[in-house]
Amino acid sequence: MVIRMAMPEGSMTRLRYTNDHYELIPISFNNGGTSDLVMEKVVAISKPTFFRYHLQNGPDEFIHQFLALPGDTIRLKFNPNGDIFPEKPDDKLFIESFLNINYLKGAQQQTTDKEGRRQIRQENVRRLQEMLAAHALSKEAFDALSAFSDVAYYLASTASIYRTNTPADEDLDTLFEQIDARFMEFSQIAAFDVLSLYSNLITYKYNKLEKKTLTGLIKLAVADNRGEITQALIKMNLNQQGNKTSAEYTQAIAYLKSLNQEYQKVNVVPKEVLDLPLFMANGKAKSLGEELAALPEKGLLVLDFWASWCVPCLEEFPFSEKLKATLEKSAVWFVPVNMDTDDAVENWLATSKKYPVLFEQRNYRLVDRYKKAMLGFFCVKSIPHYVVISKNATIIDPDFVKPSDALFSENLLKYKQLQRP
Repeated sequence: MVIRMAMPEGSMTRLRYTNDHYELIPISFNNGGTSDLVMEKVVAISKPTFFRYHLQNGPDEFIHQFLALPGDTIRLKFNPNGDIFPEKPDDKLFIESFLNINYLKGAQQQTTDKEGRRQIRQENVRRLQEMLAAHALSKEAFDALSAFSDVAYYLASTASIYRTNTPADEDLDTLFEQIDARFMEFSQIAAFDVLSLYSNLITYKYNKLEKKTLTGLIKLAVADNRGEITQALIKMNLNQQGNKTSAEYTQAIAYLKSLNQEYQKVNVVPKEVLDLPLFMANGKAKSLGEELAALPEKGLLVLDFWASWCVPCLEEFPFSEKLKATLEKSAVWFVPVNMDTDDAVENWLATSKKYPVLFEQRNYRLVDRYKKAMLGFFCVKSIPHYVVISKNATIIDPDFVKPSDALFSENLLKYKQLQRP
């Protein structure tokens, strides 16, 4: 499918969508020129896919979601105030223009009990059926939107599983039986909410365990085994662990390594990402795989995703420079990866020259056509973003602390001690 975005001069915005691996993928539109233009992005999707737009601009907040089917062309306009609109003013593209999918908010506005959510759900069913009967929706779009609405309903209705000391609830038992029975239907759409609902389902089972550990949760997920979404859930829970040096985390990794190849790779950078080219100032390219091959045994790479326009990124460079020499003696290598657009190469080069200690050995830029694959895999939602990787391509920490944090060097050395030759 294709997204066409009308962009005023000097503007930049971003959408996100969930791919078949349940990774949240960013799509950036950046008009760095001096005239308005229409930017076009081709997105490979294999099933009905839901896109998100969320921007906080001072007191204003803009939130939209829309459905795209394979083969669609979506036409949008970006407003300098930060909001986006359908190209045709009367086009009901955004889901909020015809459905209420915020069941928690809606229920709180009307009533806090489950009956309020049921009423909202019934109203959504009625609206979708009317649009189908009026030929305002195709059957494929109707099915996708119905599933999406029900996923949102079940998410809100099962949110109580995260409360502490939640008493036994027969209604929850019934809801999760329904979710389990319908999950194949829900997995036919690509939406991050589907992964969130699956997380609720596994957490519901996890809460019934007498002894609760990360390994216990992973074992439940592996026993449930629904392919890509199970792997995505395990990866998400590993990423969310704050202390990657803890016994609980290392035991979970050891358990995954004891399983079949499918799960051993959950925490490993795949070959297709390792082989992506990273371009240097001389126009030549190396890959992340080549950097890892040159890394000493038990060494670590620290990926630093940054851009010349990112002030917080630049503020970290003096700290990185200060730490670099000491850490590299311990086989911890800094690998800065610039994310400036292809038409802003000069900005990348000019900025990196200001920090010669950091960039003298490694100075890479990720070109536009490979950003989706690498940034999507590493879940880079904002920058600066730091990722720690071992020589065998295992992700040690997917969202590491900044160099200005006192734990930066301390945790890197702890991670290094845990490595096996």
